[in-house]
Amino acid sequence: MASGNSKNSKVTRYPGRFHFNIGMAIFLIILIYVVISIFIYLNTEHIAGYEVMEGSLSSNNIYEAVALRTEVVVDSELSGYVNYFAGEGARVAVGNLVYTVDESGQLLEYLKSQGSEEVRLTEQDLEELRAQIVDYAAGFRREEFSTVYDFRNSLSGSVQKLSSSSILNNIQSLNAGSATLQSINYCYAHDTGIVVYAIDGYEDVTLQNMTAER
Repeated sequence: MASGNSKNSKVTRYPGRFHFNIGMAIFLIILIYVVISIFIYLNTEHIAGYEVMEGSLSSNNIYEAVALRTEVVVDSELSGYVNYFAGEGARVAVGNLVYTVDESGQLLEYLKSQGSEEVRLTEQDLEELRAQIVDYAAGFRREEFSTVYDFRNSLSGSVQKLSSSSILNNIQSLNAGSATLQSINYCYAHDTGIVVYAIDGYEDVTLQNMTAER
């Protein structure tokens, strides 16, 4: 009996060595991925969702503001009839022609006597006006109808600039020795900036002297 029990009690021992296989590699990859995902989730700013209900606005707030700029009022040193060559709201560089002053007031009659009483716009001038109209029409919104007045002023300034440029070309092509031409003074920009042909009384307003009344 002793010999029989000793045969049944034999246990085969395997070496205690760690075996790395493909299953453990996949497990480690998944574990690393899960840890990284949890870390990123905890350190990411989450977007809160809100449900917007359809309905009218509770209030329609309207605010008034003043845009402060460094403005310089340039007075003409001459008196006479003015022809503008820089459009309203256009940016000019130093040395650009802004306007001319006709001291004699006989420029129109002189141009008529030379057969230049009609101002003719070139195809390039007309294309510039078309482009301005198309750009405005593409961005027009009925909710902002007041922009029509700004567009009207801008277009009027462009027409005035093109008309004056045509007159200037006619002047230069005429007799340079004429007394009328000698009375025309060319006024150029002394600094870079945006041209505005009007004043509103806010030219000297700054943050320091601004009040509620102004």
